[in-house]
Amino acid sequence: MQPRTTRKLARVITQLCMSLLMITSNAFAEPAQSPRQTLTRTEQSGLQLGTTLTKNIYRQEPYQAEYTERIPYEVEAGYTDYEEYYENEYQCHTEYEQQCSHENICRSVPDRECRQEHVCRSVPDRECHQERVCRPTPGRENCQMVEECGTNALGEPICKSHKVCTSEPGGEDCDYVERCSSTSRQECGYEERCSSTTRQECSNEYQCRQVPRERCGYESVRKTRPVTKWRTETQYREETRCCVTKYKDVFERQDALQLKIKFPQGTELVAGETEQFEAEFLGEAGRADLGLKALTSVFGYKIANKSIQGSNALVELALVPRFTEEQVGAASIRGVSIDAGQLSFADKGNQARITSVYSARLIDRSSGAVIATASGQATAKEKVSLPIAGNLIEDVEYKVVLQVTRTGLVLPKGKIQFIVEAVIPFERINPADFTREDLVSQPDIQGSEKNAILVFKDRSPKHKAVKTAYRIELVRPAGFLGTKREIMFEKNIDREQISQASDGTVKLKLTTDLGLDRKTAEKYISGGRTVFVNLTVIRQSASLSGGKNIEITKNEKVRIQD
Repeated sequence: MQPRTTRKLARVITQLCMSLLMITSNAFAEPAQSPRQTLTRTEQSGLQLGTTLTKNIYRQEPYQAEYTERIPYEVEAGYTDYEEYYENEYQCHTEYEQQCSHENICRSVPDRECRQEHVCRSVPDRECHQERVCRPTPGRENCQMVEECGTNALGEPICKSHKVCTSEPGGEDCDYVERCSSTSRQECGYEERCSSTTRQECSNEYQCRQVPRERCGYESVRKTRPVTKWRTETQYREETRCCVTKYKDVFERQDALQLKIKFPQGTELVAGETEQFEAEFLGEAGRADLGLKALTSVFGYKIANKSIQGSNALVELALVPRFTEEQVGAASIRGVSIDAGQLSFADKGNQARITSVYSARLIDRSSGAVIATASGQATAKEKVSLPIAGNLIEDVEYKVVLQVTRTGLVLPKGKIQFIVEAVIPFERINPADFTREDLVSQPDIQGSEKNAILVFKDRSPKHKAVKTAYRIELVRPAGFLGTKREIMFEKNIDREQISQASDGTVKLKLTTDLGLDRKTAEKYISGGRTVFVNLTVIRQSASLSGGKNIEITKNEKVRIQD
């Protein structure tokens, strides 16, 4: 039999064997397995979780497979190369030579022209005169003792002395005072005034230039041209041959592992809390093992005991601290500040199953005296605000000494305690930054109807000790020929509630931002109508105007433009 026929027969036999194997494997389809599962623990789970893990076991079976082999062979192959040669060609080149001659050259030269001008100026002067000035002088007081007599209840004479004073009228004290006033007088004279000009100066100069000249002639030029050359190369062809022994996985059986996880006492979950664990069936029957890790947990756990007997597995967990002191210690407190009678800060240590208690002292850094205190217990939120007990002084730089005590099963030894210190500098207030009326611009309305926007500027800085609010009134003309005024809209809004540009510009949409009724806007804030805008800026601070409110009012008559 020829070799080519033998190879073809071998391929046919191999394909028949593969088809038979596929038919056999489809007849015994392997079951679905679950070697890895995610277990969720909730309040209803109690102190135990359980599940069944299944794993398919495979064996290696050999089979015959074709393979491809690369066979080398040699061929004569042509390739392109390049060679140099020379040809005589007529070539032209541009060369430069120097040519010189005498030329008349003119240049602009700066000059100066002066002339006498008659100039008059106002010169300050001073005029004085004597003026008689009189001032009233106080009168004199004349006093003397006067005795007055009478009788008492028994009819006996009684006398008493007292002083009686009379005022004498005063006069005038006159004198002469010199009074002066500032005046001005004209002084005239001739002054020299000069201006810059230019003039032309020409001269005969010897000038040289590079002049181009073309030179042509025959010369030998190097060139290249392609040529075809031949060489012997080794090339490869692929041939399919039979056969080699390979191995494949064949389903043998499925092993099952009944898993039970026991949690330590005191780790019962409450409503809303969940924990997730990932369990994995490792190995196989006789050499089975189990992998278990916590994905999310309320408590910290470690495996205290793990036993596998046949198809049953038991894992007993023990408590370990879930957080370290570095995670929930002093580094977890950030942004200590004082605002509106509250001591505020962010606490990332407020985690589940941790109770945090705070105690703070507010100390005057200059005197060392304790001015106020603050205390309280944390909620589940990261932002903590404690009410301050005591009267704060606004122009004092404070040192805050905050003591934090945390307790819980998730902490090392069940409790940690630490102290955080922070300095809160006093930001001094410049009254002119808040009382000047030119800091607030006249209000304006841009646009109309539902798209109308109230625009104004407040260039005063933002200061935590100064509260700013805006009272906005929209007034429309009413009555016969608009002689009366009717308030159609009022609104009070705090500065903290609105966004403001870096230059102090405030833009508030009348309908969506301020709450003006859309029908009212369509009726009265429409093109051609007139609206009176009353804007009152109200500032409150204990450090300004003796604690009284500062009010700046701006009124503007606005004609609505579409």
